[in-house]
Amino acid sequence: MKKEKVILYFTVFFICGILSCIIFMRFKSIENVDLDSEQSLIETELRTEIANYKEKCSEAEEELQNVNNKINEYKEQIEKNETNTETITKEIKQTSELLGKTNVKGDGIIVTLSDNEKEKIVYTDLSELLNELKYAGAEAISINGIRIEALTDVSSTSSGIILLNGQRIVSPYIVRAIGNQTYLYSNLTAKNGFIDYYTKNYELSIDIIKQKNIEIEKSLKTLNLKYIKEGE
Repeated sequence: MKKEKVILYFTVFFICGILSCIIFMRFKSIENVDLDSEQSLIETELRTEIANYKEKCSEAEEELQNVNNKINEYKEQIEKNETNTETITKEIKQTSELLGKTNVKGDGIIVTLSDNEKEKIVYTDLSELLNELKYAGAEAISINGIRIEALTDVSSTSSGIILLNGQRIVSPYIVRAIGNQTYLYSNLTAKNGFIDYYTKNYELSIDIIKQKNIEIEKSLKTLNLKYIKEGE
């Protein structure tokens, strides 16, 4: 009886040992499986995060490029506007100078016509001189300090008094002209030119010199256009 109990106890102990080993091995396997699964899950999440990060970086780079393109467009527009503004300002300035609305200075010639015992200067002499100067490219002209404009009128009273825009002027008549000195001087002093013709035929007293930095003041006359209108 004792022998049978010993065998029974030994058998039960042996079976319990085997079951314990099996259970232990099962837990170990489960633990390894969980660790592998967790590691695999972490790697998957990291890959997803990296992919998302790359996508966001790509979007950010694209947005940055768009912003830079906009900035360049704005810069070009600003530079274009500045250029247009400078051009318009320059054109306005030049137009004002040509219209006689600003003081000007430059190289040119000075012509002096004076009355003498034999002859007196008449208004047609001055008109002819103005035409010659304009023909030679004079950019600004004055007579006795009065600026010559496009609508300047040289006339005379019945008694022979010369009027410039209705203002009386007397001898000597000092004519200042700014422009190319060579053209201006050559045109007036050429053979059979203005000076040669008038000094020979009418014995007028005319002197001409080249001068640097001639100053001509702006016109004080107000331009009032009544009839012309802007064309379409």
